[in-house]
Amino acid sequence: MHHQTQQHPNRSVIGVSHFDGVEKDVNSHVQEIEGKVLSIINNLITGQLNQWDARPPVPSQAFRNISR
Repeated sequence: MHHQTQQHPNRSVIGVSHFDGVEKDVNSHVQEIEGKVLSIINNLITGQLNQWDARPPVPSQAFRNISR
């Protein structure tokens, strides 16, 4: 006896649609992480630049810290 499995006609479309949703969620999460990393780096650099005074020795220790 030969058994045939019938697939739902829209099954592949539903799977692709679900995959698209997951892909959008992952991309959104990646953008959030990038934004947080940039915010952290911005805060660190701003803190170092606020300590920078353009006087000898140039570059100052604060500026050298930024360029590491």
